[in-house]
Amino acid sequence: MGERVEVTRRLRQAYRGAAKAEKTAILDEFCNLTGLARSTARRCLTGPEDSKRIDHRSTREPKYSAQAATVLARVWKLMGCPSGKYMAAAMGQWLDALTRHGELIEGRLGYSQAVRAELEHMSPATIDRYLKVERSCVRLEGGPAICHGNLLRNSITTRTAADKAEGYPGFFEIDTVAHCGSSVAGRFAHTVILTDVHTGWVHLEVMEDDTHAQMVAGLQRAVEAIPFTICGLDCSAAPGFPNGEVTAWARSQDILLTHSRAGARNDRPTADSWNGHALRRCGFAQRCDTAWQRHTLAQLWKAVRLKLNYFTPTRKPIGWSDTADGRRRRRYDTPTAPLDRLLESGTLSPAQQDELITHRNGINPANLTREILRCQDLLLNSAR
Repeated sequence: MGERVEVTRRLRQAYRGAAKAEKTAILDEFCNLTGLARSTARRCLTGPEDSKRIDHRSTREPKYSAQAATVLARVWKLMGCPSGKYMAAAMGQWLDALTRHGELIEGRLGYSQAVRAELEHMSPATIDRYLKVERSCVRLEGGPAICHGNLLRNSITTRTAADKAEGYPGFFEIDTVAHCGSSVAGRFAHTVILTDVHTGWVHLEVMEDDTHAQMVAGLQRAVEAIPFTICGLDCSAAPGFPNGEVTAWARSQDILLTHSRAGARNDRPTADSWNGHALRRCGFAQRCDTAWQRHTLAQLWKAVRLKLNYFTPTRKPIGWSDTADGRRRRRYDTPTAPLDRLLESGTLSPAQQDELITHRNGINPANLTREILRCQDLLLNSAR
């Protein structure tokens, strides 16, 4: 195309001032060079010159500096690659923690107070736009299988999606996940996940297998580790949960035990959401059947639950709204970390609140991310 424009510009003046015989020769040459028909070639040589395209769009300098984009990508990776909406909600808390523990130092790697002000001023959409290239390089693995079994339907209350959620912490949805790899043969590790419906607090415990005794032992460890009282447990409509031993244990602990309907995933959206966010994203699909793998998996879950409960904001549905075309749209609250929701609930004493806040201030979230990656590498390298 550029050559055609140059030939047209060069021959146009010669064609206009030439005699008839010369015009015929110029036109023949132009047709041979450009491949145009004679009538089209004649219009190109006799018509007006092509108008120059002028770009009237104004150019402006980028709003955020290159240093801010670099630090943003680093913080995003340490946070576990969240979306812009959740990253913006937790930006201030993470910058405070990373600065407090020496992960971000003024004058090093482009970080400064001016860069921090830029990061805190970024909107969620801007964060996603700046991280588009980084996000395209991230590929998540699959997850472990969910085991299935029978329920004690006659002795345990059924809980559905229509039941109103309790307005205070202590009611957990629980589920079990099998780390069986591609085969369910033999003995392999399981994880029991407990998720508080009100705060989003999550707890994960590794079990040697899915026997009833292991389930009771795992739940007992969870009760001792969770920093507030467990009032109720809602089980999945799948295996192992609940069973006779778990039911007897719950009664001895004065814990209300319910179960969801078979095949009704909407009855337990909280547990299913955390299964995907915590278990499948962090635990992958490798088989874990040795004591060393279970120990590594337990270390992984310890780092995961600290990061999720103390530094990862979540959002809760608060109602519905109608769009301009009459469609219903879910409304959510501001993304908040489970610990902050727990502190706002008023169920903890001042001493308990101070203890949890002090514990969070002493945790370096960057080290949690490094520990998660270390355990994941160990599990991937040991997979069979």
